[in-house]
Amino acid sequence: MSNDGKNGKGGTNDGALVPVNNSGQLQLAQQDGEAYHDEQRSQGSQESLGTKMERIRTANLSQCVTTAQFFLFILIFSTAMLVNQSVATSRLSDHFRLKLDPSNFRISKIDSVDTLYDYLEQVVVPTLFENTTDTKIADKISTALYPVDSSNRLLGPLRLRQARVKQKENCQVTPLFQTYTVKCYPGFSGDTASTDAFGPEGKFKYSGEEQGGVPFDGQFATYDPNGFIQYLAINVTTAVNHLRTLRSEGFMDTATRALIVEFNTWNSNIGLYAAVQLVVEFGPSGGVFQQIEIGTLTQRVLNAGGLGATDDWVAFVLLIFVMFFVVQFIFEEIQELYSSWRTYFFDAWNLLDWANMFLLLYGFTLRCLLFADAGGAGIGKEALAGGPSSQEFQNLTGYAASGTTVRVLNAFNCVLLWGKVTKYLRHLPFVKELVSTVWVAFDLFVPYLLMFLVAFLGFVMAFNIGFGDKLSELSTFTTSAMYLCRAFLKDVKLMPVYNITPLFGAALILLFYVNMMLVGLALMFAMMADALFNAKYSKEFKEMWEEKQALHEDEPVEELWRFTKSSTRALAIRFTPGLYYRYEKFVADRAAANAPLAVLGDDHQANLALEDEFMRDNDASSVSSYSDEDGPSGRPSPEELKRAIEHMSGRILSEITVVGIEIKSEIHDVCERLAQMQMAVEELAWRTDKVRTDQEVEMVEAAPDQ
Repeated sequence: MSNDGKNGKGGTNDGALVPVNNSGQLQLAQQDGEAYHDEQRSQGSQESLGTKMERIRTANLSQCVTTAQFFLFILIFSTAMLVNQSVATSRLSDHFRLKLDPSNFRISKIDSVDTLYDYLEQVVVPTLFENTTDTKIADKISTALYPVDSSNRLLGPLRLRQARVKQKENCQVTPLFQTYTVKCYPGFSGDTASTDAFGPEGKFKYSGEEQGGVPFDGQFATYDPNGFIQYLAINVTTAVNHLRTLRSEGFMDTATRALIVEFNTWNSNIGLYAAVQLVVEFGPSGGVFQQIEIGTLTQRVLNAGGLGATDDWVAFVLLIFVMFFVVQFIFEEIQELYSSWRTYFFDAWNLLDWANMFLLLYGFTLRCLLFADAGGAGIGKEALAGGPSSQEFQNLTGYAASGTTVRVLNAFNCVLLWGKVTKYLRHLPFVKELVSTVWVAFDLFVPYLLMFLVAFLGFVMAFNIGFGDKLSELSTFTTSAMYLCRAFLKDVKLMPVYNITPLFGAALILLFYVNMMLVGLALMFAMMADALFNAKYSKEFKEMWEEKQALHEDEPVEELWRFTKSSTRALAIRFTPGLYYRYEKFVADRAAANAPLAVLGDDHQANLALEDEFMRDNDASSVSSYSDEDGPSGRPSPEELKRAIEHMSGRILSEITVVGIEIKSEIHDVCERLAQMQMAVEELAWRTDKVRTDQEVEMVEAAPDQ
């Protein structure tokens, strides 16, 4: 995690990201080169070549150890995350969604309080409480918990939680209604939420002592975990009668802004919990929004070691190893901050390290708190014990929300950690040049990205202001941004914008498509390609890399190979000198046998001499594009030769393309001439036939006269 390329800890810079300069460009690999030359100038008078080589050797070995340590850490972290994954959680969620959203009564059909009551009676109650073959099979296995099907059982009763608003007096005070008193029910918020009892004789009372609940972020508002609560008994007939009583007594009416149906299940086969929330929201404008939220919890999320299986303990032990690495990285970063506090925060890699470690620590802390809370909550114990306490509702949404937060943090950490792999790939021999070239490309990409973001924000505001009052996808700034981001993936249709206002909508769509989709993306690719080309053929960086290669700088893997080779050779000379001598002799003999013959025949030597003389004459008579600076023999370097070959190949391909185009054009002309000739022949044949027919008719008519 630490940046070993600064303050004598390494011989190279890690290509630090620094703030934007006056020209508006982000210095990446350029800073690497400038820092390198400054370091060489400052240290040239202080250390000899041998001292410098030893320093570079030590830095390479240190960087090799750091790279190996990081890859070991990311391997353990990735393994721990993959082991913690469970396919059963998604399958359980899909199972309950299919049950609660059947084809005969879709949840999307709920558009009023009456249809909500019908949905509860016809879908929810039969799905959870009806006796079927599966439930009878489950009852034979155990009668401790009420079965939903053969694998899942209810933990406690089903709960209805309602969020209501207060009635507001004199809502409309415009001149049209100034002589009237108009009452209304506004949207749900902390100020408008109602806690007053209602119903026959104040039967329905507000419950504000919810334990373990979390606020629910809905489409229209955010609802706290409290409300007007009713429980349905685990029996089809009793539950249906209770719902009909609630309907007759007006449990839900115009003041209702949301009804949240909650229940918990436990899967006896794999020890998997599910906290299900079926939410129906009634907006103040008349709209209705429905959704099903299912939070799943495996046993390893609720306590260390899960069910005690091998994979549960492996996941927990790997997580402990990850935290050991994090603690070590924190100490390394503190040491680096202490040694170079003036420039430490100018390196974006250091900021990324701290963000990564903070998220890891935060996720681990949440997991430990979840272990403590779930361990003391005794989930399902009251339901298993039976009696009156078994009918008490135990809210698991808080545990499910904490588990989801931990998973999201781990997912974000995966992105950060695997993104940091590029920091260490820069030191590997096979991808070193590619990664360094890509870093140079960021010099133009980051300013362009800033300009692209500014233009994109302008379009987001335009779509939000122009069509937010008519399209729900564009109703807020955030949803508008997500809607236009989906346009880059071709996942949205912009025709609704055109249908609302054809002229303005068409102009805005055209501007967005041309500027952002065509010109913007094409310009990004062109800038990246140009930056890659300039970085590849830059003389400054070429000289820098040649000097680094001469000093074996920034070669941790190669240095490890050289160190291993020299150590093995020293051990072989010390303990098995005879065997080492025979091995060296064998290698020398094999190299001599594979070397080209030094003495050739007289005829072959004569041919070589003539060929060499011809080449010298040809070189002398021809005009060369290379100067005397190319080398003592006047010949180009391998890089220049490769570039010349590429240029020549491009010219040849260009000529071939031109010739191909000309040939195609000529062939097209020939085909056109042939087609014209064929038409002329057909015309002549038709006219000949017509003349012959006319002559035959004339001869037939003239025959009787004779």
